[in-house]
Amino acid sequence: MELLRPNRGDRILDASAGTGLFAKAILERTQGKVELALIDISAGMLAVAQMRLQKYPQVTILEQDVHKTTFKTGTFSQVVSANSFHYYADANTVLQEFNRVLKKSGVLVITDWSRNTVRFKLFNTFLKIIDPAHGHIYSTLEMTALLQKNGFVVEEHRQFSSGLWSLLSIRARKV
Repeated sequence: MELLRPNRGDRILDASAGTGLFAKAILERTQGKVELALIDISAGMLAVAQMRLQKYPQVTILEQDVHKTTFKTGTFSQVVSANSFHYYADANTVLQEFNRVLKKSGVLVITDWSRNTVRFKLFNTFLKIIDPAHGHIYSTLEMTALLQKNGFVVEEHRQFSSGLWSLLSIRARKV
């Protein structure tokens, strides 16, 4: 939330929104003065999000894949991806899609697991063996390079831990 910095009137895409927990936090922080679109490929998770966010008429919830959305070009002022980037099959395609749906100078915030620690380098290898849905856990340098390759400038990044979890948050702006 610190890197997203939602403002009243923003149109925000919560990509891979899951059960809508982060979306609810955005709405509470802005007193509901933003428009939100939530997408996820899991109908079950979106059903929970629908219940959680039912009192907010400015929320749209859609079952969609982040690799190819149905939104018009330049629809959103901000896009957020929280704790899901490591599952994306094709990170370049997803970042190109985020770039497409963002307005000029729009903001992208990604928070995900971080491969900056030895523990998560090993965890990444382990997950590739046991979880066919797992894509890749990125380091700060890898994520920065990936963002730059796909038309973003990194404005800020943070590395932090939550219990055993090593996490990375990056705020980038569409060029």
